[in-house]
Amino acid sequence: MKLLIIDDEELTRKGLINTIDWDCLQISQIFEAEDGLKGLEMARQESPDIILSDIRMPRLNGIEMAEKIKSFLPDTSVIFMSGYSDREYLKAAIRLKAVSYVEKPLDPLSVEDAIREAMENNVQLKRSKQSEAFHLLAKAGQLALAMTCPPEQRTPFTPEDLAWTGGSSKASMSYTTIILKSTGSINEIEPAKMQHIQESFAAFLSHRHMHELHVVKHDQYLVYHISGDGKPEEKLLVRTAETLKELFAGTAPFFIAVGESVSHMENVYKSYNSAVILMQSSFFHEHNSILLPHAGKLAATSVFSDPSGGYSEALLSRDPARVAGLEETIYSSFQNNTSLMPNRVKDIYYKLFITIQNAYRQLFLDSSLAFASSDIVLEYVQSCHTLSDLHHLLKEKSQAFLTATRVQPLESPTVLLIKEFIGKNYQQEILSVKEIGDHVHMSSSYVCTLFKNETGLTLNQYITNFRIERAKLLLADSQYKITDISAKVGYTDGNYFGKCFKKQVGLSPSEYREKMLV
Repeated sequence: MKLLIIDDEELTRKGLINTIDWDCLQISQIFEAEDGLKGLEMARQESPDIILSDIRMPRLNGIEMAEKIKSFLPDTSVIFMSGYSDREYLKAAIRLKAVSYVEKPLDPLSVEDAIREAMENNVQLKRSKQSEAFHLLAKAGQLALAMTCPPEQRTPFTPEDLAWTGGSSKASMSYTTIILKSTGSINEIEPAKMQHIQESFAAFLSHRHMHELHVVKHDQYLVYHISGDGKPEEKLLVRTAETLKELFAGTAPFFIAVGESVSHMENVYKSYNSAVILMQSSFFHEHNSILLPHAGKLAATSVFSDPSGGYSEALLSRDPARVAGLEETIYSSFQNNTSLMPNRVKDIYYKLFITIQNAYRQLFLDSSLAFASSDIVLEYVQSCHTLSDLHHLLKEKSQAFLTATRVQPLESPTVLLIKEFIGKNYQQEILSVKEIGDHVHMSSSYVCTLFKNETGLTLNQYITNFRIERAKLLLADSQYKITDISAKVGYTDGNYFGKCFKKQVGLSPSEYREKMLV
């Protein structure tokens, strides 16, 4: 804590500084001033937590000085040092709510007691303010949540609720909901970063005579209700959304949807619903896009109901130009197309990924490092937040397939069956050679020899490699905890998983994730 000592006698100031063990009292910084005016100036510069001041001083006495300081440092505790003749001053000090006073000549023990009392007072005051702030924040969040519901699903708003929006009953009041959808967890944003965002955004709105209430929904949606006198111009709403975009830069990728502006607090849910509907089209836009009402919808072009047949033929032709051309045709048919639901498009892409998987099997190629099973394919597709993500992932998998057709030797059906069995069962902690042998109707020793001769790897080496590759894919998605990933790839012991991963990759799982998400 910071302490400011104000007294016109230097001997008194130095005596206090040198006599008392301030470190023991947890006072980290001590400042001095020789009169009330200097004390006022020093208080403005250093914002002390506690002031130890004489009452009778030249130019500005302690009471007048403390009154001025309290106007800009209301939480600072003041302790007066007084003589017997200062009783009338002390009455004013009581009205000022000074924490305490110590009589001159000063007794160091009395000063220490007064300092401890002031420190305790500061702690209690901070706790009280924090409690009040949490209470107000919770109340604001509850009101913001209620504003997303139609009248029949909530209690009527009161004049007190209206005051929270900075508004009145004037018909000119306008409300606009803006939703930010994060691809990560909003609650995982660093508290200091989040506080800076909220304070900066509130300041931006305040300068434009607007207010906001916000609430986090489902850990990924941050809902802002913006209010002001008069319907905002579109350029102001765009600037508001751009400000949010700038403030959230550096967090997980996101989308921002601006709802229709409405009048009256009772109608805010309509603005919210329009923002929700607009947000559904975020799948067809790039990350960090701002979606505005009346932006217009692009009609669908030649949409394939099921392009997987033609895609299979292109893959089996092993012609890179033909595969890439068909992929671009499929992509362009959906790009910026808000007339389709994202799930419908994801279903089509899911079939395309399965088509690649089947092409591997038809050519007796090892698909294990590209795909483990149809369940894994589904996880790939569901983890994509945009059409662009899906398109790039499809191109990546098709390129891997085309490369495999050039460099991979054709495998025997038996080895292919072994790899498929491992791909379907690698999540089991114990995957025995006997189980694998039984699956392909061979003895354990023969299946080990066959696999090693054809692949150059032992079965255990292949299983470990396979699990680590699966883990790397899952680590690229921040929604999965490392402990969950460990279990997903067949390691119930998280520490053992970490050792295996580091031995294989050269980085711990957390280090690898940090590198991937940069």
